[in-house]
Amino acid sequence: VTDLGGTAALVAVTLSTIGGMLMLRRVRLASVMATAAVGSSALTLAMKAIIERPRPLTNGEIIFASDSSFPSGHTLESAAIYGALVFILGSLVASRRARLGVWAIGTTVALAIGASRVYLGVHWASDVAAGWMLGLALVAGTAGLVTLDERVANFLQTDARTQVSRLQSLGARSSILGIVGLAVLTAFLVGVQFEV
Repeated sequence: VTDLGGTAALVAVTLSTIGGMLMLRRVRLASVMATAAVGSSALTLAMKAIIERPRPLTNGEIIFASDSSFPSGHTLESAAIYGALVFILGSLVASRRARLGVWAIGTTVALAIGASRVYLGVHWASDVAAGWMLGLALVAGTAGLVTLDERVANFLQTDARTQVSRLQSLGARSSILGIVGLAVLTAFLVGVQFEV
C-alpha cells in the first residue's frame, strides 16, 4: 500500500491525469492536478528542511527512510494528488452515487498510505496526521480557487437578480482560504510540538 504514495505511482497518476484533462480541453482541472503535485512536493521539502524532526527509533526495522520525518511526504503528496484526482473525477461524473464512490476510494487510499507509514515504523503518527492536513488543505485551496474563478466568470455574465445569490455563494467559497490557512498552521504546530 505504501508504494501507492511513492514517486513512481504519484508521477504516473499526475501525468496521466494532466494528459487526460488536456485532451478533454479541461485546462482548469489539469491545473488543479499540476498545482497539487508541484505544491505538495515543494511543501514536503520545505517543511522537512525547516523542522528536521528525526525518524522514530523503529526506522529500519522493516524499511529504512533517510530524510527528516516531518511531515510524511508519502502521506502529504498522496493526500494532495489523490485528493486532486477525486476532485477532478467528481467534476466529470454526473451521478451522485458515482461521486460518493470516487470519494470513498480516494479517502481509503489516502488513509491507507498514511497508516502504512506508521506501521512500517518510518513516521510518527503526528507526521502522518500533518501530512493528511497539509495535503488536503493544498488541494482544497486549489480546487476552491479554481471553482471560485469559474463562479466569478459566470457572475460577470449574469443579470442583477442572479448576482445577489451568486455573491453569497462566492463568500462561502472564499472562506475555504481561511480553513486552508488554519489547517496549515495546525499541522505546523503539531510538527513542532509533538513526537507522537
